[in-house]
Amino acid sequence: MTKVKSHARWNRLSRAQLGLLEQWLFEDRMSYPEVLERARKELGFQGSVSSLRRYYARRAQERMIEGFGEAATMAEKLEGVTVSAERLRSAGMKVAAQLFLKQITEQPDQPKEWAFLAKLLLQQRDSEVRERWKMEQSAIRRESLAFARERFQYNAVENALKALPELQELARARMDPQTALYEERKRTNEIIRNMFGPQPPTPFKPECEAEEEPYRLALEKLEEKRKMEAEREQRARQELLRQQQEAAEKKLDEEEGVVACDVMEEPGASAGAIPEQKEGKKKLTASEVLEKSTVWMTDEEWCKLHPNY
Repeated sequence: MTKVKSHARWNRLSRAQLGLLEQWLFEDRMSYPEVLERARKELGFQGSVSSLRRYYARRAQERMIEGFGEAATMAEKLEGVTVSAERLRSAGMKVAAQLFLKQITEQPDQPKEWAFLAKLLLQQRDSEVRERWKMEQSAIRRESLAFARERFQYNAVENALKALPELQELARARMDPQTALYEERKRTNEIIRNMFGPQPPTPFKPECEAEEEPYRLALEKLEEKRKMEAEREQRARQELLRQQQEAAEKKLDEEEGVVACDVMEEPGASAGAIPEQKEGKKKLTASEVLEKSTVWMTDEEWCKLHPNY
């Protein structure tokens, strides 16, 4: 956070007075003009509405940071609790469903009162369906892998029976100290070709000295290909994550709506509340409103823009 400027009007207030000012803004939810009038009468505050806006924005950030420390302390205490998050989530959704039933029964003609709960329950149901579908897909994949492994084992046994004479000859050759390394590799490669085909996952071991260098290069090329595939998968996952984050942010912006720049400066606006969009005004996003608002201006800069205020 940026350092508080020395000429900020709220710096002249005591800690107790700042506590009252914060209570009026955050707990009592009073509007800026009401807080300004009361602060001038009871606290001798000499600032303006713009100054109160800047104080509110700064204290909101400080309160959020302080909340992180409290959340960390609570998280440490909750780590030792035996109840699972899934159980709490399920219980919470039951309470939300009960509240939804109560509201829609008592206020069927006011969908704004229970639309959020309906949306929450539908999202939870959709999440459960997707999770169940993923679990079923994982179970099918595991069964397919188990079947493929079993089939491979049976095929390996059948191929080994067919290559039994070659395997016995290879075993006798390995027991003979006169058998050369390349001769042993040649017999091993021939058995692999007969059992698994001419294209194994890894290159055949060299059968002569001239094949040593191509074999080494082939292994390096194979390792490089595996690294490139791993990097490609990593980039694909990162791109998918970025798209999901952008979609979530876009959806959040659509749900929160847009606000007009001049509405932010309306004197009767409630402190910290997002005003409603006026008809005929240009729609701006929250970031554009923050850039064009006067929350971060000094009192002198604000007075130059509003000489008649």
